[in-house]
Amino acid sequence: MEKLIITKKEQLLLLDWTFKNEHKFIPNCLGPYRKYYPFDNDQETPSLFFEIKERIIKKEKIKKWYPEPDIGNYIGWISNGGVIHRHIDSNPDYGNHIRYNLFLSVPNEGGYPIYNNQVIPVKESQYIRCNSGLYFHESQKVIGDKPRIVISYGFILPK
Repeated sequence: MEKLIITKKEQLLLLDWTFKNEHKFIPNCLGPYRKYYPFDNDQETPSLFFEIKERIIKKEKIKKWYPEPDIGNYIGWISNGGVIHRHIDSNPDYGNHIRYNLFLSVPNEGGYPIYNNQVIPVKESQYIRCNSGLYFHESQKVIGDKPRIVISYGFILPK
């Protein structure tokens, strides 16, 4: 089932802000050609980033949750040759680490997420749920000039 949460106009606004703020991104030490931007504490981040999180909470009918304390909410950027390694994130004692990943830019080739050994062919403006504290997840290698740009919203859902 396709889970669209933003309009084309909103996607372009988010991408425009992301490209204009590329200088704020931090190299990801877990792999080359990867960088990220944690936006929770940036007063200049457009409110749309937070409005989308509220839309996801409503659409997914999330009643109770805690902020994800280690990674938080961030924008992930993977360029040509980059890949997310196979891993499981940690869960705190009080819940399960869940991430909702909104794809702003999908490469022309590669870059698809792989959750629990299943390749997920995503589309731009689509989001997917990752039970990141329960299942292995990774990505295909990004190939070409178009980057993989994802807004990743972190939650801890009670067990």
